[in-house]
Amino acid sequence: AYWHLTKDGLGYIQIPKVASRSIRIALISHLSSQDASNFSKEEIKKYTNVYSSHISQSDIFNQTSKAFIFSFVRHPYQRTWSCYKNKISSTKITKNLFACHNISLQDNFDTFVDKICEIPASEADRDFRSQSWFLMNGDTLIPNFVGKLETIQKDWKTMSNQFDLPEIPHRNATEKSYEVSNRNKTLIQQRYQSDFTNFYPDQY
Repeated sequence: AYWHLTKDGLGYIQIPKVASRSIRIALISHLSSQDASNFSKEEIKKYTNVYSSHISQSDIFNQTSKAFIFSFVRHPYQRTWSCYKNKISSTKITKNLFACHNISLQDNFDTFVDKICEIPASEADRDFRSQSWFLMNGDTLIPNFVGKLETIQKDWKTMSNQFDLPEIPHRNATEKSYEVSNRNKTLIQQRYQSDFTNFYPDQY
């Protein structure tokens, strides 16, 4: 989704599994002049419907003359693990959102990695699409600023100082780093080569 805060001249490209909820809450708090962390799902949806839309990368790129566009990325190892943990292994899951990709809720992490690596990028679910898919228009990086989840408080301060945004809510305390096996590191590197090249060139 692309968020466009017209009055602020600010745009946000939302990437799943990269603190998107915390960033949305901060933006809605800014728009409403209230603490949106306590807003109901209906209130959040109201702002989401008004200020965000699903448009192509080329259409977002065309907004760069009208808005300062930002996004946040996450190291591919941890983003892949977070996707598995939240969508497959969590005890709170009641529906398999990835069933159409032949992914089972009984799959372990190794099997999950195997399967997402076999799915063509064009058919991948948004939750495990490459971050480059969201942020690149051809060979051109769309955002003016790309922060990292690993340094989100510092990077968000850059945004908040420039646009007078509220502090970002602290990320979920349970979001600990996971030690990915060398086997899975190799597969994830191959699957998300563009993300390593564009955002984490020295962190394989």
